[in-house]
Amino acid sequence: MKTYKLLARGRVQGVGFRYTCTSLAKKVNVFGSVKNLANGDVEIILQGEGNNREEFITQIKNNQVNSAAQVESLEVIDTYDAQEMNDFQIRY
Repeated sequence: MKTYKLLARGRVQGVGFRYTCTSLAKKVNVFGSVKNLANGDVEIILQGEGNNREEFITQIKNNQVNSAAQVESLEVIDTYDAQEMNDFQIRY
């Protein structure tokens, strides 16, 4: 299954962003993981059907996930084939 690696930049750490990404993923039925990076960005690994995946990305880009977060940019930095995932989790 096609897997997307996204980088969210802006005020995305210390505001519950990972937890709300997880809730959104369950709501729109996508899979993967979310992780804080040392440089202040958040990495999202994402799998899902086209419409579901696009809904997730759109809500993240438009700051509809968390009122305390401020996503300034969401970059797709890689796509690749990976083993199919069946949940969405926070990585530490």
